[in-house]
Amino acid sequence: MANEFPTFVRYKEVTSLEGTESIYLDDANSDVPKRILYSTLVNVSTDNYVEKTSTYTILTTDKIVNCTSGTFTLTLPTSVGTTGKTYSITNSGSGIITLDADGSETIQGDLTQFIYADETLDVVSNGTNWFVI
Repeated sequence: MANEFPTFVRYKEVTSLEGTESIYLDDANSDVPKRILYSTLVNVSTDNYVEKTSTYTILTTDKIVNCTSGTFTLTLPTSVGTTGKTYSITNSGSGIITLDADGSETIQGDLTQFIYADETLDVVSNGTNWFVI
């Protein structure tokens, strides 16, 4: 069969975050495994990734916000009219990040949420408020 699926996946332990990382698929019709770059499997665009070290209002164009140091507040944009919009906020620093909803909007029923060191909080809008996912 010309379109036969590979029988198993070989993998290489990842030791760096280089764009050349790949997986290898065994081809049933060949003794040479096929190399597939991770970048062809996932969207590696950094257009909507931002790193922050101080107070910041998240933009509607942001998707992933990495807080790399300090203790500060991130403010979400309004959830009104953005049903399904998601943000992923990571605290890779050592401080405490306060995630603040816009105005009187809430995040999981509260005005704020705290993101401690080495934690990630993912939120989604229901068009009125934000919810943790």
